[in-house]
Amino acid sequence: MACSLSERCGYGIELNPDYIAIYHQICQREPGKYQQMPLYQGDARNVGTMPEIRVNAPYNLILTDPPYSDMLSRPRTKQSSGEATPFTQDKSDLGNIESIAHESPPYKAFLDELRDIIASASTLLVKGGHVVVFCKDFQPTAHHHNLLHADMVSSLVTIPGMRYRGMRIWANMTQRLYPLGYPYAFVANQIQQYILIFRKEVD
Repeated sequence: MACSLSERCGYGIELNPDYIAIYHQICQREPGKYQQMPLYQGDARNVGTMPEIRVNAPYNLILTDPPYSDMLSRPRTKQSSGEATPFTQDKSDLGNIESIAHESPPYKAFLDELRDIIASASTLLVKGGHVVVFCKDFQPTAHHHNLLHADMVSSLVTIPGMRYRGMRIWANMTQRLYPLGYPYAFVANQIQQYILIFRKEVD
């Protein structure tokens, strides 16, 4: 939809067929507003080898809003049900990622998997093309700062030729705020998301 509004030609990949159906429904409901773009069902791990994606390469921009590690798979603390709200129940969903051989926690395993996906996808990118990744931080713990955006940058710049070029910060002003930790300690509400921008410097 963003490609249509900005008069770009876009090709998408989505793991969950339910979201693909929603996209088609919106395009059909508002044909004058959204030009329907190709959206393929598949695992982003395979994006670099998918024939229907490769045939239109190279691309100028790769944009992704991945699950933020296992954030949505954790029980909610401020919802009446308290239940986790993952995007899917699919084991291949990055939001449902589990420890690798019980040696790597979901957070690190997620960063490693995302790096491999972006590395594969960037082979379809023109030199000078950009990669844009959305992410949101976790609450810090005594063991780790949980600045996912910082760890994501550190991970993705290890991809050969990938350079970090800066960020934009989006504050979700529709999110309800809570006096977290009051009156015992200060706990920040996490309302901002980071839009991380990378550039492919070499082929």
